[in-house]
Amino acid sequence: MFSPFVRGPRITPLNEEFLSEVRRTLRGRYEVERPLGRGGMGLVYLARDIRLARPVAIKFLPPERAMSPVHRERFLREARIAARLSHPHIVPIFSVGELGDVVFFVMAYVPGYTLGHRIRTRGPLPAADTARVLRETALALAHAHDQGVVHRDVKPDNILIDGSTGSSFVTDFGIARFGIGPISGSRTVLGTPEFMSPEQARGLALDARSDLYSLGVVGYYAASGRLPFDAEDPYIVMTQHVTEVPSPLATVAPKTSTAVASLVDRCLEKNPDQRPQSGNHIADGLAALPAPAPHSVTRIRKLLTLGRRWSVLAPLYLVAIGVVGLPLVLAQHLNLQGGLLIVVLAATWVVLLPPLFLTVAQLRRLFRRIITLSEPDTAPGASPESA
Repeated sequence: MFSPFVRGPRITPLNEEFLSEVRRTLRGRYEVERPLGRGGMGLVYLARDIRLARPVAIKFLPPERAMSPVHRERFLREARIAARLSHPHIVPIFSVGELGDVVFFVMAYVPGYTLGHRIRTRGPLPAADTARVLRETALALAHAHDQGVVHRDVKPDNILIDGSTGSSFVTDFGIARFGIGPISGSRTVLGTPEFMSPEQARGLALDARSDLYSLGVVGYYAASGRLPFDAEDPYIVMTQHVTEVPSPLATVAPKTSTAVASLVDRCLEKNPDQRPQSGNHIADGLAALPAPAPHSVTRIRKLLTLGRRWSVLAPLYLVAIGVVGLPLVLAQHLNLQGGLLIVVLAATWVVLLPPLFLTVAQLRRLFRRIITLSEPDTAPGASPESA
């Protein structure tokens, strides 16, 4: 049973007046199209870069926050931190702007969905996909940590999955910080309770190993569809992270490989010294595992499976036609008329219609799959900032 406590991001569009101002301000550079999601500090819209003729995602600071110097600086700091990170599995930042009340930054658009959306709508990931997401995210975090950046909010809704390649991308550095220590003031706690490390829940100084604990929670959730700790009250969840030991992943997700289950359990150690000490250590531990099949191959396999199921019905249908056709042939040769002919025809259609309807339904489903196969994998709210 999937945890209802891990909620998806709520998309709250900009008000029409401000959106009109945004479009006027960015006219000639970007064409703002539609909302994609909500980040920790702002709202994300799909837009088109007019000069480069490519889709981008633009994160806007809402006008009520843009008036606050603290929120404004924090928003711009997120852009500056993310812009310093150049890695294949981190969403790149293209530009940042302050044009009056319009404060924004532009980043790559990832046509796909968040890991959180994928798990909430379709359940746990296959074992190979779980390993791939963990490995790619660990490599991204290792790069950020090498640059002195602690993310502080690693969670499924901050990991994007490209719908065509299956690659993972880390995003939303809204509460990230250079170096260690509380983010603002003593014992301040920011983050998502379900994915907090024990030291983060206690408001202590953080380092890279806090992100790796959060990555362990992500892996636990991805493999099993449930959280290691769950409660309606977020403060209870934070307390559980500090005081309770989660059930081993292998007991709640038996199909998970031993290597993945062991790494996830190590990431969830209360003592940071007992966890993997870097994202590279996690990636190295997962490197030898079999790679998942490309998404296109997976979809083709599903299509072929459906085709095989339908092919079983085809001979049955032909047999049914032969069986019911025989009485018609006999009726014609025996010159059956009147009530007897009606009885024979009625019996024929009673036998014929069920397989006919079933075959038509299977054909429609097969055609839908063929159409879907030609389209990219996308999901509502997919963007570089859907959390």
